[in-house]
Amino acid sequence: MNSTRSSHVESPAIWAVVLAAGWSRRMGTPKALLNVSGATFLEWIIRRISVATIDHAVVAISNDDSNIINNIDLSKVGIVYNATHRNKGAIGSIRAAITYAANHMVDFMMVWPVDHPCVGQETVNSILQATLQFRPAVTVPIFNGRRGHPVVFSRDTFSQLMSPEADQGARAVVHGMADRVHDVQVTDPGIAANIDTPSDYQSLIENWHWQT
Repeated sequence: MNSTRSSHVESPAIWAVVLAAGWSRRMGTPKALLNVSGATFLEWIIRRISVATIDHAVVAISNDDSNIINNIDLSKVGIVYNATHRNKGAIGSIRAAITYAANHMVDFMMVWPVDHPCVGQETVNSILQATLQFRPAVTVPIFNGRRGHPVVFSRDTFSQLMSPEADQGARAVVHGMADRVHDVQVTDPGIAANIDTPSDYQSLIENWHWQT
C-alpha cells in the first residue's frame, strides 16, 4: 500500500477490506472477475487502494472459492475468508477482516464491495481526507442525496459490527449511530453504481466513462 505513511507513526492506521465473497447469483458469474477497460473489478479496486493513504488491504472471499486466488494476483494484499453462509450477506466478510486485524493497531477500516468498481480515485481520496480530518465513527460518500460506497468505519464501531446488532448487515450499525456519521459530498455517481446484473455490466461497458 502507500509507503509514504510508514514513517508517520502518529497518523491513524487505515486498512481496507474488499468484499468479494458473494454468490453473484443475479450476475451469473463472479463479479470480482468481470473485466472492464483491461482489468477486473477487483483489480481496479486494488489499484485505487494501492495509491491511497491506506496502510494495508485485505480481500474477503468465500472459504470455498478458488477462482479469485487462481485468476488475480493478490500477493500485495491479505486474504480473509468469509466462512458464514453466503445468504448472511457482507457482514461475515467485514467480521473476518476485523478479526484478522485484531492484533494490529487499526484505527479505521474502509469497506468496499467488489460490485462497486466505478469509484474514482479523487473520491477515494476525499473520503479518506474527511476521515482523517473529522475522525467520525462512520464516513460515508453521498452523491445527489444518495449514500454509497466505500464506507469507512472507525475502531470504535468494531464491537458493534461484531455484535448481534449487525447480524442483518452493517447498515444497522450506521443507522444506530446516525449522529456520529459524517457524509462526504462527492460528484462521483460511481459510489452508487452497484453492478449487480448482466444489464448493469453491459451498461457499464457501453456507457461508463471510466475514471482514472
